[in-house]
Amino acid sequence: MKKTITLFLLALMFLNVIAQQNDRKVNNDPKAQAILDKVSEKYKDLKSLESSFSLSMYSKADDIDEKYNGKVFLKGQKYKIDTDMMEVICDNVKRYIWMKETNEITINLYEPDGETIESPAQLFTIYKKNFFFRLVGDEKVGAKTFKKIELIPQKTKESQYKRVYLFIDESTSQINRAILESKDGVTYTWEIKEFKANAPVDEKLFVFDKTKYPKARIEDMTK
Repeated sequence: MKKTITLFLLALMFLNVIAQQNDRKVNNDPKAQAILDKVSEKYKDLKSLESSFSLSMYSKADDIDEKYNGKVFLKGQKYKIDTDMMEVICDNVKRYIWMKETNEITINLYEPDGETIESPAQLFTIYKKNFFFRLVGDEKVGAKTFKKIELIPQKTKESQYKRVYLFIDESTSQINRAILESKDGVTYTWEIKEFKANAPVDEKLFVFDKTKYPKARIEDMTK
């Protein structure tokens, strides 16, 4: 169960990589750098956002072909992720993960200064220290054409993933899709369905109220 939770969160937030010094010399692509910098610049000034998305997991070898829909609400360091499978609430102090099918809740401390991605807000700048990247080229998805950028973890041996592909709308500097290829053969595809910048997000969304989860088994890792 914990592995399922971890994989889902990592896929949604792109990648969980230890931020260490480069173990090999690679020059990043300046064209990719320019595109990613514009994405980072756009998102860093957002006060809040609301977005709907889909997440697909596929592995032919393991007979996995699943798709989940969900929404994410973000305001500063606080966020809520609500999907068919699970709900995550972070109030900037603790993170509450509710697995809907098993009615289990896990509570952890929120530690944004640690070495892992703790919030969706971090995904817009994580490339600056944890990845090598290059511009692959243009790729058409449906009726739109996106800039496809490949990111490879600096610590390839320690990472759970081989590579990440970002699909960016250059006209809006928005990430519309991400594909993650894991070492265990599972491919994750994350796609934005709707994006509302500076949406009016209610603070109540980030308050965990255990009375809303009757009979849930709670594992509090903060005690």
